[in-house]
Amino acid sequence: MRSRRIALVGGGPRAVSIVERIAANVSAADGLEIIVIDDVQPGAGRVWRTDQTREMCMNTLAGAVTMFTDASVTMEGPVIPGPTLHEWCRLAWDSHRDRASRVPGVHCEDVWPDALSDFPAETSRRSCAPPAPDPTRAAFREVPVRDGLVDEFRDEISAQRPGSHPSRALFGEYLLWCFAWAKRRAECAGVHVATRTDRVVALTEDGGRQSLELASGERIAADAVVLAPGWLDNAPRGGDAEIARAISADSGLVWVRPGSPIDQAFVEVPAGAPAIVRGLGMGFFDAMALVTVGRGGRFVDDGDGLRYAPSGAEPVLHVTSYRGVPYRAKSVYGGLPPAPIRPYLASVDWATRPRPIDFDAELWPLILKDAYVAYLTTLDRVEPDAVDLPGALESIDAAEGSVPALADATIPFLRSPEDAFDAEAELFPGRGRTFASPAEFQTWVEDFISRDLTEAEKGADSPVKAALWSVSAARAFASRIGAFGGFDAESRSSGFRTLFAVGGMAGSGPPAFRNRQLLALAQAGVVRFLGPAGTVRAERPRGTETAIVFDHTRATGAEQARSANRHRDDLPERLQSRDEPAEPERWSFVATSEAVPGSKVRAPVLVDAWMHAHDVSASTDPLVRSLVEAGRARAFEVRSRDGGTICTGGIDVDPATGRLVHVDGSVDEAVHAAGIPLNETRHDTLISPMPGADANLLRETDAIARSVLAGFAERSAPDPRNHRPRDRGDDGVRSRDEDSLSSSSFTSHHVIGAQPGEDGFSSQVLPTRNDCFS
Repeated sequence: MRSRRIALVGGGPRAVSIVERIAANVSAADGLEIIVIDDVQPGAGRVWRTDQTREMCMNTLAGAVTMFTDASVTMEGPVIPGPTLHEWCRLAWDSHRDRASRVPGVHCEDVWPDALSDFPAETSRRSCAPPAPDPTRAAFREVPVRDGLVDEFRDEISAQRPGSHPSRALFGEYLLWCFAWAKRRAECAGVHVATRTDRVVALTEDGGRQSLELASGERIAADAVVLAPGWLDNAPRGGDAEIARAISADSGLVWVRPGSPIDQAFVEVPAGAPAIVRGLGMGFFDAMALVTVGRGGRFVDDGDGLRYAPSGAEPVLHVTSYRGVPYRAKSVYGGLPPAPIRPYLASVDWATRPRPIDFDAELWPLILKDAYVAYLTTLDRVEPDAVDLPGALESIDAAEGSVPALADATIPFLRSPEDAFDAEAELFPGRGRTFASPAEFQTWVEDFISRDLTEAEKGADSPVKAALWSVSAARAFASRIGAFGGFDAESRSSGFRTLFAVGGMAGSGPPAFRNRQLLALAQAGVVRFLGPAGTVRAERPRGTETAIVFDHTRATGAEQARSANRHRDDLPERLQSRDEPAEPERWSFVATSEAVPGSKVRAPVLVDAWMHAHDVSASTDPLVRSLVEAGRARAFEVRSRDGGTICTGGIDVDPATGRLVHVDGSVDEAVHAAGIPLNETRHDTLISPMPGADANLLRETDAIARSVLAGFAERSAPDPRNHRPRDRGDDGVRSRDEDSLSSSSFTSHHVIGAQPGEDGFSSQVLPTRNDCFS
């Protein structure tokens, strides 16, 4: 019998999980093989590759990320437990310690200082063993950690706690171990796994099989294909197209295009040059680190706070975003974040609500009520005399779910109006406000960062952070409801979008130390905040302008912001801005904010410190284009309130299986898609899986793995549903798949030596055991 081959396009976390899920679900594996194709590092992928600087860290906590399923995951496949990232690091160190302890005079405390400080009291000091569950330990023992790992990451692992922010390189190592573990499981189930470092540029059908064309010119035949490529690029449009034309006219301009920070061309940014930066989210913090400490600068704690000692190689960053303020710091909980408080949002049986739902009318009021409840219950716990909690909660229940109504309902039950939750200021900082000068705006943003850091240091005892965490955690809950057209088009462009913008700023920010660094850089004059809703344009010689470059009204969760001239005298001369000529002699980028008079700045460098959401209709990925042009892929559509439809940027897939939907509405027999390019289709595809949280990634990969295996079983008698258009309503929009949407379904989130294999693939040969997994 001819072998059946599954090609996984993209080698990051989803590919790892799909391999594991295939191994967990397969029954008859004779002749089944999997080929994982990635152009950077199969098993880790581009974003998490292990050769990147350790300066890049996750904004996810070490104890809050896993690649293994648990009982919370809504899926049909079996649960196979395994370690979280933190448990894996502890077990790796424990294994290393066991070897070290055999050396005379070496004690476990010497190799893992304070290792037991957060362990239960009954933990044996003699063994220094982390309290990991037995199934987790058993899974860890199946595949050894690579030699040298613990020594290379000694400082990071020894200091790690569940609430630590790991380096991305360390998470990449965890992914590689999970990949090796999944491959071992697959091999023991009779499934051969191979890898190929290359890029797929086209996919066509050929004689009943799928033909994948690689960038190297080779072709691979497969019987099923899963697309999990991660972040993809779009063609420049609008203002970005104008920028591209300006650069072609003047090679002196530098545009650091959107992308993963470790792939962006920061080396082209000259030392001491002014640089306009669009975005104040996670991409900005990465860029900030790469052009400061990445160029030899140092942060010094001299007792009065953090101070930046410049190297002279850094540029001067003029930053702008839609709000004009940076993402908030993660709260310092000292462990994992608390479960979000949401008595209102979780009280509704959303499965019974007809689709599409009006998010603004049905969900947003409940999210606001939950935020007020979170604020007041935390306030009552830390300051019991500050609030009449029963009266306040009763008043919230009777109030309309709007910020003004909830403020009016709660203030009478507070000790003082100063104890009130200022939702407008916290959720939408600076909205509608104007500033007298760049210096005033710079001071205001620095004060905003300082106040937020003070709240972050309170951990779970900050009422403000509790309210913001409630809103942030609502993103995952709402995503389950809104997936596959659950919200109408108007909701997606208004309230649902607002939730992600506010929730991203409130809950997806960097570790607190990054915001302390930002504050030090601002006080040193290296970072200058421009103003909210900044516009950027390219300007021709003698002042003739092009179109506006950044349309902030379309920035889905991304940002824009900019500069001020404060602290100029504190800057070394090499970092001070030069006087601007009245008539520029060559092209330049010009940025300004209407909310800050005098904020205009001109620079030869533009840095996009944010990632564009993928748009299937504008994708520059040759594989996606080949599928669209062949009619095998299309954009996902949502219904609007007037009965029409609106195209999103997401790839359309069958909700139950993840199979591509063709332009005529039929479902592809062989090609599935997963992950980030589907974010506007199924939502919540950007978050790493969290243990105990019914993680979207794990639900998605289990369903795809089972669909691929079922497709092989059914190939001789194709399901007729795959050959007819899916059910559509009278308005021509496909009906939404109604699956398990009860209120209880929603939970919060937050290589071994290779050798040449068949077809030239690198395949890991794993030793067999007598106890190969039942």
